Parts: sequence; C-alpha cells; structure tokens
Amino acid sequence: MSPASQGADLSQIGRTVALIRRHASFGDLVALMKPRVMSLVVFTALVGLLVAPGHLDPLIGFVALLCITAGAGAAGVLNMWYDADTSIGFPAMQGDFSLGVLAACTR
Repeated sequence: MSPASQGADLSQIGRTVALIRRHASFGDLVALMKPRVMSLVVFTALVGLLVAPGHLDPLIGFVALLCITAGAGAAGVLNMWYDADTSIGFPAMQGDFSLGVLAACTR
C-alpha cells in the first residue's frame, strides 16, 4: 500500500528537503571575494588618488579603482581557495559559510 492510499498528507513532500545546488551563484562568488576587506582596499586607494599631488584624469582614476577592486577580489578568492583545507580543522571556522561556498565552486 502506498502512503497516499493510507491517507498521508503528501503536499509537504519536498518542502523539508534541503535544496542542493550543483553550481555556485554570483552571490557565492561575491561572498568569496571578501567584500568588507575589498571595501577597505578600495577606500584606501580612493583616498590615495584624491590626496596625490597633481591632476589625475577622472577616467584614469576610475579605471585604476576598477583594477584595484578586481585585484582585491581575486586575492580574496585565491586566499579562500588556498586556506580552505587548513581552515576546516579550526574550531572557529566550524559552520563557516565561505568554506561551503568554496567547496561548491571547486566541484
């Protein structure tokens, strides 16, 4: 006999099962880039460009900030990848979201 013929409520099936993703989303990549650290790097670069002596073309300044942002994000992702295997054993890293994201990205 099936559960449906016994009067079981089958409308809840699938609602309690955790969603398993095969691919990481764009938000996961942003989380790996360490946005709080990136904001400090970009802010420091912006202040450096503003207080530098002489005149800087706004387009060149914008491109410089964009390149600094890309470099800081890439460094954050590489750092997470390099430290993933050593961070798993630390008690402070238990349940860390970024380690799960990194595992999803490397599959």
